[in-house]
Amino acid sequence: MTVAGARRSSTAYDRFRSEALASDLDISPSDPDPERLEQVEQLPQIKAFARTAFPFIRPKGSDLYPFLDFLVVVGPDGRIGAVVDRPRMVAGRMPDPDEAGEFAVSKRLATEADLVLGDRVTFESYAPDQFEALFGSGEPIEPSGPVVTLTVTGVFNHPEELSESLGDFEVRAFLTPAFYAEHDGRIGAYERGGSARLIGGERDVAAVSKAVRQIYRDDPELELEPAAEGDRKIEDSIQVLVTALLLCSVSAAIAGMVAVGQALARHLSGSAVDESSLAGIGMGRRQRLGALALSAFPVAIGGALLAGLVAVAASPLMPVGVARRADPDPGLSVDGLVLSIGLLATAVIVGILTLAAGWRASKAGGEAPAPSSGNRVSVLRVLTTASLPPSATTGARMALEQGRGRSAVPVRSAMVGATLGVTGLVAVTVFGASLAGLVDTPARYGAPWDAVVVGFGGDVVEEHGEALVADSKVRDLGTVTSSLGQIGDEDVNTYAFESLKGSADPTLLEGRMPARSNEVVLGSATLRDLDAEVDDTVQLTGPEGPVRLSVVGRAAFPLLDERARVNRGAALTEDGLNGVATPESLNIDLLVTWASGVDEAAANRELEDRTGAQVAPPRLPPDVNNLKLVDALPRALAAFLAALAVVAVLHALMTSAHRRRRDFAVLRTLGFVRGQLSATMAWQASTFAVVGLIIGVPLGIAAGRVAWSAVSTSLGVVDRSAVPPLVIGLVVAGSLVVANLAARLPARLVGKVRPAVALRTG
Repeated sequence: MTVAGARRSSTAYDRFRSEALASDLDISPSDPDPERLEQVEQLPQIKAFARTAFPFIRPKGSDLYPFLDFLVVVGPDGRIGAVVDRPRMVAGRMPDPDEAGEFAVSKRLATEADLVLGDRVTFESYAPDQFEALFGSGEPIEPSGPVVTLTVTGVFNHPEELSESLGDFEVRAFLTPAFYAEHDGRIGAYERGGSARLIGGERDVAAVSKAVRQIYRDDPELELEPAAEGDRKIEDSIQVLVTALLLCSVSAAIAGMVAVGQALARHLSGSAVDESSLAGIGMGRRQRLGALALSAFPVAIGGALLAGLVAVAASPLMPVGVARRADPDPGLSVDGLVLSIGLLATAVIVGILTLAAGWRASKAGGEAPAPSSGNRVSVLRVLTTASLPPSATTGARMALEQGRGRSAVPVRSAMVGATLGVTGLVAVTVFGASLAGLVDTPARYGAPWDAVVVGFGGDVVEEHGEALVADSKVRDLGTVTSSLGQIGDEDVNTYAFESLKGSADPTLLEGRMPARSNEVVLGSATLRDLDAEVDDTVQLTGPEGPVRLSVVGRAAFPLLDERARVNRGAALTEDGLNGVATPESLNIDLLVTWASGVDEAAANRELEDRTGAQVAPPRLPPDVNNLKLVDALPRALAAFLAALAVVAVLHALMTSAHRRRRDFAVLRTLGFVRGQLSATMAWQASTFAVVGLIIGVPLGIAAGRVAWSAVSTSLGVVDRSAVPPLVIGLVVAGSLVVANLAARLPARLVGKVRPAVALRTG
C-alpha cells in the first residue's frame, strides 16, 4: 500500500497541473504592448496564452497591501482561468465573464473571511495615479479609487493553494473581463503581460524565454518566471512525502520478514523433534525439508493475496498531505504494476523464509546441537564472574542462547527487532531536534537578523538610518539591495548587502562574501544547476548586459519576496550589483538585529510605528515549513518500528516461557522461588533491550545525522544536526521499562510452572 501510495503521490502534482491547464511561463514586460504580446502568442512552442492583470483592490476596512498581501487576478481577454491556469472548483462555479459584479474566491480566503456562495463583499480600490505612492516608498496610503461590491459565485483551489511553499503570494480571487472593462482607467492594476502554456512544457521554457527576450530586447525590466520555480517548491514537499512512504514500505517489509520468520521458525521447529524418527526410517534431509516446508507454502500464497486485497481496500487513505490536496482523483485506486510485483515478492520472500526455517528445523532434528559461539561464551563468563544474582545470569543466558528443537527461542529476531526499534526512535529524535533547531534559528536559513523593514526605493533608510545606528537597542543594522538577473537560463534574485552597524551579511555556508565588483556568492541550488563550485567563474546577465564573475562563496539567502528561495540567488558587492542592474529595478530593505534582552515582537511593532513601513520578522523557508507539515510521517515510522520491537521481544519471551518450561521447572526444583523466576524473565527481556540499545543508539544517531545532512544540503541551509542527550536518555530508559513491562505476562506463566508436571511431560 505504501509503495503504491508513494507512486500515486509522486504523480499527483503532474496530474493536478494537467487538470488545471497550468501555465509554464509567466511573462512580465515593463510595457504590456498588445502588438508584442501578439508576437509572443504566435511563437510555435506556445499552446495557449492568456493576458493577466492584477487590480489594486482589498476588502474594505482591511489593512492588506494590494497585490502583495491581497492578490486578485483578471484576464482582459477572458482566457486566464479558462484555457490557462484553470482553477479546481471546490464549490459553486467560476464567475460569468460578462458579469462585472461576480467573483470566485480561493479556499484559503473563504476560510479566513468565512465566505460562502452568494455572499456579497465590498472592496475599496486604489486609483491608477496612486501606483507610485504604493510601490515607490512602501508606505501605506488610503485608497481613492471606487468602492465595489462583488458576489461570491465559487470557491476554488489553485496550484499555489496546495502548500505553504509559495508563501503569502497567491491568487485570492478571480475577477471577470467585464470587471476589467468597466473599471479600466478607474482602478489601478499591474498589467503583467501574460501566462503561457507550452507544447513541450518545461522543455520549451528555455527556447521561449530566448525568443521573448529577443522580442523585448529593449526592455531592461522584462521578467520571465518559469512555473518550474514554484513547481519545484511544491514537488520538493511532495518528494519528502514520497521518501517517507518508501521508508515506511521498506520498514514494513523488514518488519513483516521478521514477524513471518519468527512464526515459521516457531511452527517448523516444533516439528523438529520428529525429524530423528523420520531420519530413522530412511528419509533424507531434502525429503524431511520438503515435508516440513510444504505445509507452510499456502501461507505464502494466501498472505500475498490478502495483502493485495488490503492494499486496494486501504488505497483511499493515499496519498497524504500536499499530494492528497493535489490529487485530482482521490479515492479507491488499483496500481496493477505495484500489486503484481508486491504479490510476487510476497510469495517469493515467504517461500524463501519457509525454506530457510525448514532447513534449520530439519538440521536440528537430524544433527546434534552445535556448541555455543565463543562470543556468547565470553559474555556469559563475564556475567557469571560479575557477582550478579543467579536470576540475572540465567536470564541473560536464556536471551543469548537460541536453543534447538522444541526448546528453540527466536532470540535473534528479538534482538533484530529491538535494534530496529531503537534505531528508528533515535534517528527520528535526531532528525526532529535538528529540524527544530533550524526552525528556531533564522540565521541557519539565511536570515541572521530579527526584522526586515520594507523600503522599496530606500526612503526608509535615508530617513531613519542614522537614528537607528545611534539606537542602543539596535545591535546590527544594514541594508539589502535586490534586483533580478539571469544566470544560465534562469532568472534569480541578485543582492548587495551593506552593514551600517555591526554585521548584516547573510548566512555563509562556504567561502567568503564578495569584496570586489567581479566576485559573487551563489546559492546552493544555483551552483548545483550550473555544475559549478567555489572558485569557478560564472556569467550573470542583467539589464546592462552579461558580466563574468568569480564565485567566492556559497550562502543561504533570505526570503524577501515571492520569487526568493534560500538556495537560489546571487550576492554581489554594491558596485557589482549596480553594474548589472538599472536604478529603477533596485529595491532596498533595512535589516535590523536587536540587542540582547530586547523584546523582538514589541520592538518590531515600535519600529513599524516609527518608520510607517511594513516590518516583518524573518520568513520561514517554504521547504522547511513543508518538512514541518510532514513530520508526522517520520514519527509514525518510528512508532511502527518501536511496536515491531515490542512484538518481537514479547514473542520471544512468550516462546521462552512455553518452550523452556522444563528449564524453569529445574530452576524451581533447585530452589528458585516465584520472584526469582519472574526476575529471570525480566533479565531476559532486559538483555534483549540492552543489545538493541548498544547497537541501535549509535546506528540511530548516525542514521539521523545522515538523513538530516541530506535534507539540509538539498534545502541549502546550514547543515547542523542535534543529538539531544536528555531525549536519548529517555529512549534508553523507556526501552528498558517497556522491555520489563513486556516480561510481566510471560513471568506470570513461568511462575505457575509445576515442576513435577513439567519434568514428567517434558
